[in-house]
Amino acid sequence: MRFWIQTTDVCGPFLSGEEELRTFLGDKYSHKTYAHLATEWKSSSRKTPREIEEFYRSTDVYLYDLTDWHLSNRFPYAEVIGDFALRHGLRRLLDFGCGIGTDGLKLLQRGFDVMFYDFRNPSTEYLEWRLAKRGTKAPILYAGEDPLPENDLTFAIDVIEHVVDPAGTLKELANRTKALVPNFPITTQKHKYPMHSYLRKRHLRRVIRQQGFRRVWDLSQLRYKWGLLLPSETPDFWIRDRRP
Repeated sequence: MRFWIQTTDVCGPFLSGEEELRTFLGDKYSHKTYAHLATEWKSSSRKTPREIEEFYRSTDVYLYDLTDWHLSNRFPYAEVIGDFALRHGLRRLLDFGCGIGTDGLKLLQRGFDVMFYDFRNPSTEYLEWRLAKRGTKAPILYAGEDPLPENDLTFAIDVIEHVVDPAGTLKELANRTKALVPNFPITTQKHKYPMHSYLRKRHLRRVIRQQGFRRVWDLSQLRYKWGLLLPSETPDFWIRDRRP
């Protein structure tokens, strides 16, 4: 059995992920947890697409939550996606629902052309700062402002459970790419994760297949399979076979 040891973030030569966030926020830093997200979600109506969008455009809690998540023993998404992309000759990558952008930053370090896509919010403001601090240039595109760009591979990690229309979102992503790497976390604790939608995996995979993709059980996925991880963490790998 493989144990994940992943205690460093892509921050710079001397800063941990938390230290980098503290540097960015300065006196505004006040560590918040996932419980704060649930409380903020429940503090107002979140029934319409506009109300849900407003939550993701305004909350700053994901700055802390995503920093903690990327420092945890999570599935090594960037490493697996990078291996897969290299093997299939895919260079232009889209980090959809990028948040603070840590996976995309790791892939930039590996030499890929990475584009970031999310709402204009505190997380993407932080991402912009992180890119500048590294002296790295990469486009950040904003949902509701910029169209989805054409790319070779789109990955959406812990994102699909947050969107209003999971099937429609996957169709739109599939129409812009040659390869698609989403994951479908299982939501069993609605009181703890009220912002997560219940995902019908079989239906969503059928939707992707109908867009002309076939699912690939990739060797890079097998290599990382035996770690301590939840089944829902493991991403799907899809390659386009044809146009629908």
